[in-house]
Amino acid sequence: EILVNANEPIPPIILFLHEERLETKLQKTLIKKQLLHSIVFVSKTAQAKQELLPELAEIARIIHPPYLAPSDLPQKTSHNSFILGAISPLLPNQGYETLLRAYHASKELLPHVRIILLGDGPEKKQLLWLIDHLHLRKDVQIVSRQDHYERFITNFDVFIAPQEQLAWRPGILHAWSQGIPVIVTKEGCHEELVQHGENGLVFEAGNSAMLAQHLINLYNHEDWMNHYRDIGPKTIQEQYSLDRFHAEL
Repeated sequence: EILVNANEPIPPIILFLHEERLETKLQKTLIKKQLLHSIVFVSKTAQAKQELLPELAEIARIIHPPYLAPSDLPQKTSHNSFILGAISPLLPNQGYETLLRAYHASKELLPHVRIILLGDGPEKKQLLWLIDHLHLRKDVQIVSRQDHYERFITNFDVFIAPQEQLAWRPGILHAWSQGIPVIVTKEGCHEELVQHGENGLVFEAGNSAMLAQHLINLYNHEDWMNHYRDIGPKTIQEQYSLDRFHAEL
């Protein structure tokens, strides 16, 4: 009802569904007023979304497990600082807006998380405006492009390549070599480079809800983090090492 009666744009929110069905009239109003882009619904099961949101089940952004409700999340005590990092020129279609909106929508489930965007370019002013608009100034830092980018990647907990076009391959390879999990877009990454669920996580470019789901799952599942920390160096050794190169000569 707050969304329906709002007089100005509202940033994305996550709405957890429990047992109560959303009123049909309200569902139709959300469609009519084109408000679905502001909501990510979370249902406990795939079947529940059909029962709770019959009017929206096919068109809304609806997530169900392994996405977790706040009450299901394990208590974390080991994160003093958890850094999400990305490296790219600040140009259109680099996906930084998607990353910022994904973090904003899931911020309450990601305590102690910071974002570092390494790059510079004409979109910097627009990104700074969005950071202020989403009240993320304390959580996001933009660092002008450095020659020694690898020093920054070493401090990342997760490397994200949100580009809508071809991702920056050296950054992904260096993250793997350092045992840092990677998240990339389906559109920006060659399938032979990152296989979803095996050596990284993949999401659709521009889909902040899907990216938010990946961030929450990684942050709250130490076994997931350990898997991707281990698989990165193995991927480098098996597919991109000098030993592999010499063996194929």
